[in-house]
Amino acid sequence: MKVAEYVPRYGLLMNLDHTISVQDKNLPVKELLKYYPELELSDDHVKQLDTIDLSSLYTGLNQIFVNEEIIIAILQNLLDAYIHRGGDSLTWLSSTFQRFHENPQNFSPELRHIVEGYLVKMMHNLTFPATAPAIGFLNPKSLTSYSSRKKKPAFNTLLEAFNNVSDYQQVMAKLQDKGFCTGSGTWHDYRPGWKLIVVSLVKWLAIYGFCKKAKFTISEIQSICTNTFKTENISSSTITHVNPSPKEFSYLFNELKKTIIVSIIPFLALLVDALVIDCLVCLVC
Repeated sequence: MKVAEYVPRYGLLMNLDHTISVQDKNLPVKELLKYYPELELSDDHVKQLDTIDLSSLYTGLNQIFVNEEIIIAILQNLLDAYIHRGGDSLTWLSSTFQRFHENPQNFSPELRHIVEGYLVKMMHNLTFPATAPAIGFLNPKSLTSYSSRKKKPAFNTLLEAFNNVSDYQQVMAKLQDKGFCTGSGTWHDYRPGWKLIVVSLVKWLAIYGFCKKAKFTISEIQSICTNTFKTENISSSTITHVNPSPKEFSYLFNELKKTIIVSIIPFLALLVDALVIDCLVCLVC
């Protein structure tokens, strides 16, 4: 096949300097894909490229703070990018699952559980799409009512609300390190009134510029707390009256805020915000 016909599974090799020899040309992979669309690739060339691409994924995922929200967002963006380049979603999902399943030694049990769970769920949804709910055929009132009931907050999790993944990763790592929450995001009941502290945290992060907007609606705060920190239901009155600036968060994140400004891993933001995915292997360069 020609270079132009090659569709990389993950696209992570498009930013790599690894070289490959094609027709007496020893070229960096990124130059091959960008500047030599007419060169012919043998089966061995394709295998080499796939191996480089896959190893980049392995390396990157194993360096990321293991959090289900982050990992799923990364996988979803890689899948979207593959489809955007002309690939088939079921091919990507089944191939990725097979590679993870055959190489369990390359991942922590927690990371493998998250990845394989996501892949299986996506393959099931593609194979057995959910039937449309009964909403009142051609009944405008039913349609309007259904639309209103199904409407979700603009931000349903803290990851969605954050400016980028690297900021989110560092905040969650800091919270875990200080004993506020677990690796899965679940909030510890470290003192009475813990739900108030979770609401305070979400408000504080928004006000101090970690999030895409400075103020969340009540429904957004309810969803973010429930889905990110696994809290119980929080009443609207509680959310309304909680002070957004507890001293413990100012103390925790003053230093973190400075670090984020000059973050050494800005590429993680690209995994959420762009379809063209830069290489994860940059993390360890």
